Amino acid sequence: MKTFAATFLISLGFIFGKSLFGQSISHIEVLPESERSFVELSLPFAVGDDWRVEHSRLADRFLSATGRFEAVRVNWISESETLRVEVEPREFFGRVLWRGDYPRNRRSIQRSCVRSQEERRLTQGRLNEMTNCILNQLRGRGYLDAQVIVFAEKDSLIIETMIGELYQVSRVSFDGAGKLRTGLLRVRLRNQENQAFLPYQIQEDSERIREYYRDRGYHMAQVYQPSIRISPVDRQVELEWRIEEGNRYQIEILGTYRSQDLIDRIVKSGDSLPEWFLDEVEEEIRVDLMSEGFLDVQIRREDRERGFQRKLIRFFVDRGRQYRLLRPEWIGVNDLESIEDIYFSIPQFREGQRFHESQFREDFEEIFFPALAERGYLDVRVRAVEFSVDSDRALVTPLIYMTEGEPFRIAEAEFEGFPKVFLRSQQMRRLRSVMRTGRIYNPILADRYQRELEEFLKSEGYLDLEIERSRELTETGEYHFRFECRSGPRYRVGHVIISGLRRTQLQVIRRELLVERGGYFRQEAVDDSISQVLRLGIARSVDIQVLEKYPEEGEVILIASIEEAARFRFETGPGFGTVEGLRAVFRGTYANIGGTGRRLNLGARASRKLSARERPDPEEFLDPKRVPFIERRVSLEYFEPSIWEFPLDGRIVISHLQESRRQFGVLQNSVTGSIDWRINRHLSLTPEYRVEYSNPFNVEITEGVVASDPQPNRLHSLRTIFRANYLDDNFSPVQGYRGNVRAELFDSRLGGDLNFLMIETTQDFFYPLYRPLTRRPIGFAVSLNAGFSSAYRDTEAVPVEKRFRLGGETTVRGFAEDGILLEDRNGGKSRFFFRSELNFPLAGSLDLLAFFDGGNVYRTNKDFNPIDIRLGTGFGFRVNTPVGPLKFGYAFIIAPRPGEDSGRIYFGVGPI
Repeated sequence: MKTFAATFLISLGFIFGKSLFGQSISHIEVLPESERSFVELSLPFAVGDDWRVEHSRLADRFLSATGRFEAVRVNWISESETLRVEVEPREFFGRVLWRGDYPRNRRSIQRSCVRSQEERRLTQGRLNEMTNCILNQLRGRGYLDAQVIVFAEKDSLIIETMIGELYQVSRVSFDGAGKLRTGLLRVRLRNQENQAFLPYQIQEDSERIREYYRDRGYHMAQVYQPSIRISPVDRQVELEWRIEEGNRYQIEILGTYRSQDLIDRIVKSGDSLPEWFLDEVEEEIRVDLMSEGFLDVQIRREDRERGFQRKLIRFFVDRGRQYRLLRPEWIGVNDLESIEDIYFSIPQFREGQRFHESQFREDFEEIFFPALAERGYLDVRVRAVEFSVDSDRALVTPLIYMTEGEPFRIAEAEFEGFPKVFLRSQQMRRLRSVMRTGRIYNPILADRYQRELEEFLKSEGYLDLEIERSRELTETGEYHFRFECRSGPRYRVGHVIISGLRRTQLQVIRRELLVERGGYFRQEAVDDSISQVLRLGIARSVDIQVLEKYPEEGEVILIASIEEAARFRFETGPGFGTVEGLRAVFRGTYANIGGTGRRLNLGARASRKLSARERPDPEEFLDPKRVPFIERRVSLEYFEPSIWEFPLDGRIVISHLQESRRQFGVLQNSVTGSIDWRINRHLSLTPEYRVEYSNPFNVEITEGVVASDPQPNRLHSLRTIFRANYLDDNFSPVQGYRGNVRAELFDSRLGGDLNFLMIETTQDFFYPLYRPLTRRPIGFAVSLNAGFSSAYRDTEAVPVEKRFRLGGETTVRGFAEDGILLEDRNGGKSRFFFRSELNFPLAGSLDLLAFFDGGNVYRTNKDFNPIDIRLGTGFGFRVNTPVGPLKFGYAFIIAPRPGEDSGRIYFGVGPI
């Protein structure tokens, strides 16, 4: 009987198309066929998977999220077990063409009004938006009769313009301006006579007129918007501003307060000043002095008429004595010693500081209270803060009525529900450390380390994690803490949707993503994936976010949103360097060739030092040529990403160089082929093969110069670079390590003329000396560098252009470029130098910077001695930007030798 039933059910299954046992996806049909590859890679399932009803919804959701399609239709054909996906790809204009009159700056207008990727399916609203934008841009430049038509023609967006004649300003006048020379006023305006009429600059011109009057004492001058008379026949525009000048004030501050900054600040604070602004000046002087501790300020104002509508206003100021703080008197405090220890740890409260009541109360609330909480005083009650003023001695004693209660001590801290695999993590150890039994409870640190632990666990895939902290008072008066973790599932990556692609092939982006389908979600892998895509140079921005979470399955769907960059990019501009002098730079990039991530980079730089042209003395230099000349550096680089789908990037670089150094010049042409192997997120290895033609000239004759030094050489070399990077931030690191080792072998058996070896190493260390809770940390950084070289076989010496030199902005600051010289020697066989920096945060992104460097060049490798060094030091400022620090300051030479400058201005970029 059982056999019969089983046979019957199986037969029904075949008859009704396996509907009793479920169906699998036998085929995925994509229309149009050209989108098959993209669609199949974007779906969260594949041929052979079991079919589920929700697959239709998922396919529609995922494909729509890519932003590639205008419409998506998904149908399941049960009879053939086929999933049919019909998509309508978004189409974009291939180019933008201008017709009719060609306005100046049309590229700038196009960038402002037309998107880089403009869809071909234009709505009337979008056409009107572009038309009005272009029209306003043209009219803003003085083409008031301009007409614009925007329309589509096949795969091109056409902008047809008739700009007409340029309207010019024929006359500028000022009604009511009788006290000042209007000629000087006219030159301040953007709308100049006999120049293009700029209607959108009218408001700015009105403000410039107000500033002109204020700067000359007419603080109550009223400037009204101008009347505009337009003559369409001859394209002329007349502008007339109406001005009510009012009285001219000459304000003098006499006595013991003479700052004019206060008046300038009030004068520039509004469009026009009220009649009582002089009372405001008097009050601001009083407030400003009292903030400095001058409590007995006396101010007398004297007004005098000085001719028609001219007034002399004098403020006679006697600021009196500056009041200073004394030790406070505590009323109600039990543990006076501990409370005063906390109080005097705050610099603003120390004895002798100037007194300012409102600032004292603010600091008491915002600094002293958190400092008490850090020491476990959580039951502080302040009844009043008063001040006893001793006018005879100009001293102020704070009277503080408060009770501090007992400091909270930790009896025990329990941690429940935390994932076992992370119980020994650094974040967990920090939290356990501040919550140890017997310690005074520090809620600020506890909050900070709890947040860090929560962020860390979420970054490891526990996206729904919550940590709840509770406390109970024990019989001993201590507190029992309980940290309960509701971790939820540890999510795995179910699928990654890629949106925003227009030219880039989908598999190029998937190849670079380090978030693996089926693997745990890790924020570190997400960040590395973003870096991987950005390194290709094909995207302006990359963002990877969680699109959907499925807690029951423990899966997340990620969406990678990519804003593609322009394929052709050009940068050019002038510059000036303390070493190179005047320079011009050009950079051009052809990125994302064929949508594959490949690219070509062309870079060129020309510079000329600011000195008289001369030919070096032939008795002192070999192969003398006139200097300075235009130094140049040109390079063409081809980049091949992820060779054979491995983490290997290939580069071929063709370069040309002609430069002048302190003891030689060189003309150099080279071809370099290299492969970058990304071992993991911290380590990389780069082998290179280089063919180089090198021709030195202007070689300074010294003891170490040999006859072959000014001769051209063909140098073939193998170089290997090993890099390690454990920084917390690549651009502005606070903590971590970065290092590299470079070994280069020049050998005649590789095809060159000479045989020698070079080894260099750089080790950078970053460490935060102190981490305030509310500001960037005080940081210390040191860089250790060493290099060695040696000739072998039939080569007499390392060629002059490859010898080690030292000094300058990138090595030892304070010295000139290549300024650390061996006596009667042109370069050395080895060198050592270090750089160290200490930065103190000041305000915003500005840091105070102090640095100390040292190093030397050695005649031979045996002479290498890190103790025998020249030293430089200095100070300056550091500005932290999103792409790394910019630094400037002054560097001194410690113990300068005859002929050396004592120091020089220093400019630098980078963290060390």
